[in-house]
Amino acid sequence: MKCFFEKEGIDIKKLSCILSEYLKATEGFNVDIIEKDNATTLKAKKIYRKKRVIRLNIEIIKKSNGIVVNFENPYEKTQLIYTSPFWQFFGGGFLIKERLEDFEYYQSLEQKFWRKITEIIQNFGTESSTHS
Repeated sequence: MKCFFEKEGIDIKKLSCILSEYLKATEGFNVDIIEKDNATTLKAKKIYRKKRVIRLNIEIIKKSNGIVVNFENPYEKTQLIYTSPFWQFFGGGFLIKERLEDFEYYQSLEQKFWRKITEIIQNFGTESSTHS
């Protein structure tokens, strides 16, 4: 999901450092920050439930009148068609369960992320946002 925060003067380097610390301290991710001219990408990774790797890509792009934040959720565009009884009949039920757990985890993580980044940007001053 992408969100545009209309606020001038947001330092994306400072914002990415704050988000990196949040992901490390609160969610237990290892985070790499990749800086470009007017954009910063946070690549985060952690082991979830001792066996699954969770990866996040968060891109922050500086615009003339604000910033665009893109939280890439791998399950955002995927339809969970694997829930049909066909897969369960062939013993794939545990795979469906793991996929649904991952989906729920990403959804929860994304909701917490948007609340946190809105709070952080509000601390930069007043802002308005538009989700897409």
